Amino acid sequence: MAAIPELRPRTGLPQTAAPPTLTWPGGPTCPVRLLLRDRFAAIDQVRRIRVPLLVIAGGRDRIVPVENSRRLYDAAVANKTLLVLPDADHNDDELLAGEEMIQAIVHFLQPLT
Repeated sequence: MAAIPELRPRTGLPQTAAPPTLTWPGGPTCPVRLLLRDRFAAIDQVRRIRVPLLVIAGGRDRIVPVENSRRLYDAAVANKTLLVLPDADHNDDELLAGEEMIQAIVHFLQPLT
């Protein structure tokens, strides 16, 4: 693999689960993290990446908070680039197919072609 563009990265699933607890009607409350079988702990794996990494995040993402993307970016040891689209939410066109995002990916991949 020559490079990795990462769109809306999460540090791990327990950190992005919302709500953090589930309550059954008339029953107990259970932390969501206890119900998750797969943790998708990208924060533990990102240190192993040795190819260029592009992290793209939405500044107003309500599903994967931008702080999670920044933590993942900070943990990476590879040559890395962070693009935060300040007004983008998780499924906004700007973050899915916006011109700034597309240009950032093209610029990121150009040295590899």
